[in-house]
Amino acid sequence: MSWRNVDIASLLLTLESGSRPKGGVSTDRGDIPSLGGENVLATGGVTLDNVNLVSTEFYSKMTKGRLQDGDVLINKDGAQTGKVGLYHSPDGAPACINEHLFLLRGMPERVTQEYLYYLLLSDIGQKQIRAETSGSAQPGLKSGFVKKVVTSVPVDIREQSKIAEILTTVDRAIEQTEALIAKQQRIKTGLMHDLLTRGIDEHGNLRSESTHKFKDSPLGRIPVEWDVKAVADTGSVDLGRQLSPKYMKSKTPTPYLRVANVFDGWIDYSDVLEMDFTTVEKAKYMLRQGDVLLNEGQSRELVGRSAIYRGPDNVYCFQNTLIRYRPYANMRSEFAQVVFKLWLDTGVFADVARQTTSVAHLGAGRFAKMLIPNPNEQEQDRILSVFLPADCVSTRYQDSLRKLRRIKTGLMQDLLTGRRRVTALLDQKDEVSA
Repeated sequence: MSWRNVDIASLLLTLESGSRPKGGVSTDRGDIPSLGGENVLATGGVTLDNVNLVSTEFYSKMTKGRLQDGDVLINKDGAQTGKVGLYHSPDGAPACINEHLFLLRGMPERVTQEYLYYLLLSDIGQKQIRAETSGSAQPGLKSGFVKKVVTSVPVDIREQSKIAEILTTVDRAIEQTEALIAKQQRIKTGLMHDLLTRGIDEHGNLRSESTHKFKDSPLGRIPVEWDVKAVADTGSVDLGRQLSPKYMKSKTPTPYLRVANVFDGWIDYSDVLEMDFTTVEKAKYMLRQGDVLLNEGQSRELVGRSAIYRGPDNVYCFQNTLIRYRPYANMRSEFAQVVFKLWLDTGVFADVARQTTSVAHLGAGRFAKMLIPNPNEQEQDRILSVFLPADCVSTRYQDSLRKLRRIKTGLMQDLLTGRRRVTALLDQKDEVSA
């Protein structure tokens, strides 16, 4: 079975964009879904959550941009130009796209829609799409970009279908894992709220106002045994070192962590940069086990994302894009991070952060003044004994998701280049059919 070098344009039957009515659209007025760039996911795929609507009258007059099941969508402009999704029609219901998307339909005898989708989603496809993005202030794709995206594809449609089937199977596993993570996150957020407002008494029971004494506080009703303190009264709060290119010239570089390394509950040590720190700076910015790192600057949804540093003492430093919270003796790192997780999940950090043009900044000073519940250490331990097992379930799901995404990336690199062939699978199918 042979492969041929082609440009994407030579595989297409249709390439078109859509439109919107004058006066704009909304999610609560209209009859027909109208998808835009926000409905194409950065990781690939399409979401119909919070989709805008157009009237049946407007849809009936559209000559371009009406969706069919299996259409490939690509974001044509804006900050996330090149995002790719595969549209599936729920129950054959009508839908359309606006002017910010292209829809692509291939010639059935030359390419399957699923294979076309994965081609454009792959590293090879995305690299060439980025090369064709025009304009720096407002990036965008012109319709001619498909002539410049060149790749090798199987001539046999059956081979394309088998490759797409394998990748689709992995995608389904990813979607199922993401659904489990979302469900577990809802459970965990509710559990955190209960634990951090009611606590666990000395008998291991969740308190309630019908059986225990509560008091008013700046955080609302809390158990009478608890205190409320400013974050800075429970631990030291510091920003990391601002670095410049000259620090890269050192012969004795020091590894340091930045926003890109800190995720929700874990730290990625695989992509760590190295810079020079003076002896004085090292003493100030070195990390110790139990330090909590929070993202100081990020999108509003992610600012304040935190993780506990578990690495060796006095090896890693941290950049000024991170806040280091080092708890005092009467505050458990794990308990503080549970509070920070709740603040992230419920939008408290987003409310506190200041928004610049493109980034929200938490600010060490604002963070230090935030009020945190402060039960005694024994109750912190009881709360953690309930919360941490639930958090471990989430961690396992997250680990599974990262593994599946690595598998998908590797399979796309191998299968879409012909480095690994599926010919044997096709032969097995033919033998079964015979």
